[in-house]
Amino acid sequence: MALFSLGVDKTRRRIRRKLRAKTLAELQRRVADEKARHGGSIHARAKGTVGDFVDRWLDGIESHRRATTFAQYKFLIETYVIPHLGRKRLDEVDVDDIGEFYARLRRDHVATSVRAAIGTRLRTIFATAVKQRKIPFNPALLIDKPKHLAKETRFLDAQQAARFLVAARGDRLEAFFTLALTAGLRYGELGGLRWEDIDFDNGFLSVRQQLTEAGGVLSFSLPKTSSSRRRVELGELAVEALRRRREAYEREGHGSELVFTTEAGQPLRHSNLRSRSFQPIAERAGVSVTLHGLRHAMASLMAPSGAKVVQERLGHSTVKLTLDRYSHVLPTLQREAAEELDQVLTTQIKALEAR
Repeated sequence: MALFSLGVDKTRRRIRRKLRAKTLAELQRRVADEKARHGGSIHARAKGTVGDFVDRWLDGIESHRRATTFAQYKFLIETYVIPHLGRKRLDEVDVDDIGEFYARLRRDHVATSVRAAIGTRLRTIFATAVKQRKIPFNPALLIDKPKHLAKETRFLDAQQAARFLVAARGDRLEAFFTLALTAGLRYGELGGLRWEDIDFDNGFLSVRQQLTEAGGVLSFSLPKTSSSRRRVELGELAVEALRRRREAYEREGHGSELVFTTEAGQPLRHSNLRSRSFQPIAERAGVSVTLHGLRHAMASLMAPSGAKVVQERLGHSTVKLTLDRYSHVLPTLQREAAEELDQVLTTQIKALEAR
């Protein structure tokens, strides 16, 4: 048996660690393995399992995350991490355990986007454990986390977008889809839009709240960033569609403050909106696009107006985010930047040559 003295705890009680083996050679191997696992030294054993620590971690972050984000974290952890790693002691998880976990996810044909999200969460969880001195190193950092290559976004051209708007005419939620396509609003921003947020006389709306759905529960919250809380100028197509929606709203008589609701005045669920209204319209129009793809279509069609205009309309925090997301399919944005740079440099060159 080898006995190691590891200092004292918060109560001034001495911390000791025992390692046992049947032979001296086996004991020496155990000591060497333990040092290798913990960066060259012997550490006190962390109390509890991965499952125990994850429960505390979730409790600690819940108040600092949006409801939808927290629900996603909890789902990934409870569905995938806990069944495979939850019973292991926190200080016993090593690189091989993480690698086997990732391999099992592949064998179970878990989507690459889900595997990538799980890898990110694992790194964060073990980083927290290191910060709290529960474990000496982060085993998830010592192995490549799963990667996900997003599919290329599909964009509607002007003709397809026009076909979609024609197919939406007469639908109770025509204005919802017209705003998604011409104003670039997200589902949550449209779901949270109130009549008081619309200025019909001056032709604009203000994004002040959003509808979120987490664990089947619908709620309202402030937009995530200050840039998301924005004023959006409206074209005539959007204003006229909203006027028709206003007329229908008055006939419905439920009195909801929301612009877009069920016929009974309840907030719209994404799944119902998609299956009962959006998909039939897309099929009639003969276009292949997602509901969120209408927002992408607006960015594509407005690209000639410049990256800054598209950024502000979409509510992105920076122009860089807009360019990162759209420049590979919107060459106009890159062309504009190149032309502006040429103009600046040419002006300076001519000034130098004139001296």
